[in-house]
Amino acid sequence: MEQVVLEGFPEDFSHPKMLTRMQSFWYWFWYIGLSIVHFIAHCIYVLFYCGTGKVVPTVKNPLLLKSATKLAEEIREGKLKCVDVVQAYINRILEVEPYINATVDCCFLDAMEEARKVDSLIASGQYTKEQLADTKPLLGVPFSVKVLLLVKGLRCTGGSKLFADLKAGDDSPSVALMKKAGHRHSNDQ
Repeated sequence: MEQVVLEGFPEDFSHPKMLTRMQSFWYWFWYIGLSIVHFIAHCIYVLFYCGTGKVVPTVKNPLLLKSATKLAEEIREGKLKCVDVVQAYINRILEVEPYINATVDCCFLDAMEEARKVDSLIASGQYTKEQLADTKPLLGVPFSVKVLLLVKGLRCTGGSKLFADLKAGDDSPSVALMKKAGHRHSNDQ
């Protein structure tokens, strides 16, 4: 009887489905093995760290529960002072920082100075509420930036000690757009 040689397979290869079965075996072998390792690691993590964390205090200031657009609208209308909003966010950052350790650089003095400028701009009546809503829709609303983004004059570590002393020369495009929309930068996370 004549032996049939399939194209693309070695001569001693008996059946093309055998390769698929071997691949399937190794796939399931590693899938189940790594699932077991993950489960054991998770159990060890839970034993060591479960229940030892601190609970972040609840929000007491109602300003912190308002949306950014609502805050901006109330600041434009003069119902809220930008200084009060920024101070509320600064107080909250200082309150939760010991629990979450998220702040790298704090720009609280700069944020308060910018808030005073916003309040004086609104009080001056130089622009109507509609003009401010069109040109600076988020005027006076504070924001924080992750250290992955560049903020002029602040460290941009990216969470790495390699870049601990790296300071940004300019704002990243997204930060520049936020500032252009009227956001007030308060800290770098």
